[in-house]
Amino acid sequence: KSIRLWRLEDGKQVKMLKSHSGSVFCLSFSHDGKLLASGSSEGAITLWNANKIIEIKKLKAHTGSILGICFSPEGLLASVGDDCTVRLWNVNEDKPLNIIEDHSDYVLGIHFSPDGKLMGSSSFDSTIRLWNVAELCNSDAEDLLQRGREWLRKYLSTNPNVSDEDI
Repeated sequence: KSIRLWRLEDGKQVKMLKSHSGSVFCLSFSHDGKLLASGSSEGAITLWNANKIIEIKKLKAHTGSILGICFSPEGLLASVGDDCTVRLWNVNEDKPLNIIEDHSDYVLGIHFSPDGKLMGSSSFDSTIRLWNVAELCNSDAEDLLQRGREWLRKYLSTNPNVSDEDI
C-alpha cells in the first residue's frame, strides 16, 4: 500500500509514499526522470512528481490489479493487468488512448523498444504480442482529424462569404 524511498549511502528510509488502498505491484520512471508511475491491486495508477516526491494525480486504469507499467521514450505510459487488457496512456489525459483486448488471460509484462516504436506485452495465456505504437495512437488522431473536418465543413457552410462550390 506504500512506496518507500531509501538513501543508498546509509540504507535509511527517506520517505514513504501513500496513495494506493491496495498493494503496489509495479513502478516505472519516465525516461526524463521527472515522473514516477505506480500501479496497484485496486486498478489505479498514481503519477508522482519524481523530483518533489508528491502525487500529481491518480488514474482509474483497470478493472482489476495492475501487474505492469512502463513509460515509452516519448512519455506515453502503458499498463497491463489481470483484466486481460493492455492500455496506452497520454499521462496528461484521464482516459486511455487505446485499450487492447487481444490477450485471453492475465497480462503480466509490458515494455517498449528503445526507439519507442514497438510495444511488447506478455501474458499468462502463453503469448507475447508486439504492437506498432504509431498505429495504436493513430485511431485517436484519425478521430480528431475527422471531427476537425466536420467542424470545418459546418463552419464553411454557414459562412456567408463562402459558396457551395468552395466547400
